Amino acid sequence: MPEMTTTMMTTAAFDAIVLESLAEALETMAFVALMPAAEPTEPADGCVVSIEFARPERGVLELVAPRALGTLLAANVLGTDPSDPEAVARGDDALREAVNVACGAMLRRLKDLGEGLSTTGLHMGLPEMRPLGEGEWATVSMSAGVAVLDADGNVIAVRAKGLE
Repeated sequence: MPEMTTTMMTTAAFDAIVLESLAEALETMAFVALMPAAEPTEPADGCVVSIEFARPERGVLELVAPRALGTLLAANVLGTDPSDPEAVARGDDALREAVNVACGAMLRRLKDLGEGLSTTGLHMGLPEMRPLGEGEWATVSMSAGVAVLDADGNVIAVRAKGLE
């Protein structure tokens, strides 16, 4: 059987890898499960968490989520309630770390499939976070390659650009 190359892998396969990687990160880190979203409603207090990567082609993994998801992640990791001030204070860091872990899992999956990765060509940046811009949800949620999901009651969107 020939080794799988980037040109042999479909966009749908890449999208599946992104979803599997995010699901693994959220479930492993904080016991948060992903399900299809019933309604693609814009998250309240939304933010965009992104991390750049190179494999050696450059790309970015983006998660659009409510900051409340970060608080939930932090609370689950700390073994406390989301109303705990420490969980609230660590929520943004929890979202950044979830995207960091998801990106690492995604790159590992691509490497395991023979997608041309080597330790010398692999690079991950630092996760960055910014507020979701006005009207941005409508654009992001309807874009190709975006999955809109429910993460324990929080509507999120995830995509990786640069994997095509």
